[in-house]
Amino acid sequence: MSNIGKIIRVNALPPEGEREVDVIYQVATPGSTTYTDYAIDANGDLKIHTSTETKNYKTYVARLQIDSSFNLIATVLDNNLGTITWSKTGTGAYKGVLTGGQFVDGKTIVMMNMSLTPPYFAAVTPAYNFPSDTEISFSFTANNIEMPLGMIEIRVYN
Repeated sequence: MSNIGKIIRVNALPPEGEREVDVIYQVATPGSTTYTDYAIDANGDLKIHTSTETKNYKTYVARLQIDSSFNLIATVLDNNLGTITWSKTGTGAYKGVLTGGQFVDGKTIVMMNMSLTPPYFAAVTPAYNFPSDTEISFSFTANNIEMPLGMIEIRVYN
């Protein structure tokens, strides 16, 4: 168990010989209101905390809506995969074209659902496929195309 109990906010981490021990230095990020924490243990050893999470996949996450003309509206919530441009290809059928990336066979998974009209307590998973390494297509059956809310998450693993 650590005895670190003092937090010191600074603009720069002091040189090694001038640091206190059993403390956390919060070093200001220039031009920002954020700090990076550096813990110094009883031996004077520097311990760096990092909150950066490395993922072994790229992702595209969007909230999906279908308007009164059955056009798909995607509100992107998270994306480091590339730009996906959505279009309607038929009754209840949609296509997304990926620019700046590709869907890799055997390394791409899709999580998607669309909620039924109010009160949104039931959902369906549309059928989807990849016509090419830059396209995803999905469709709804004729009796469930009036679904105004949904989501899609596409992950392409390394």
